[in-house]
Amino acid sequence: SLTLTGTSMSSLNRLMVVADGAACGTASADSAVVFAPAAPTVTGGTQAVYSNVKVGITSYYELCWWDGDGGAGDVVGSYRTHAGSLIVRGPSLGFTFSFMANVVSELTITGSGLSSSNRLKVIVAGAGICGDGATDEDAAIVVEGPGSPSYPTTSKLRFGLRLNGV
Repeated sequence: SLTLTGTSMSSLNRLMVVADGAACGTASADSAVVFAPAAPTVTGGTQAVYSNVKVGITSYYELCWWDGDGGAGDVVGSYRTHAGSLIVRGPSLGFTFSFMANVVSELTITGSGLSSSNRLKVIVAGAGICGDGATDEDAAIVVEGPGSPSYPTTSKLRFGLRLNGV
């Protein structure tokens, strides 16, 4: 969810997520927005919470606001006020990597807002489990690494690792 604070906030207010650097009032919603912000839940007229917002691509975005008075929610020109910026952090998705068995290899992950404290867990393809559900057995193909990334930047992390044969 996204929370905006201000004065005279109401459930008529709306947000639009647009590309980084886009001008509010002229740009359409970014194509990476999977679930657009709907009517907010307002507390005390000073806080509006927009729930179920989902952006599918890591990047930087602008938040454009409309007070809900006049115009229409589907008219780009209604969203003239720049309410803030949104950073969706994490790795870019959809990569497939191939490595030789028992050879130290380098794996580079790209994305937005990455840091040297980020970690990587390599699991057997087809295990279908990522996150907390991945077991040590799923990761048994890793002989060395991945450990801490080398040469970290906010958009790229490089990991060294060696895999056994599968």
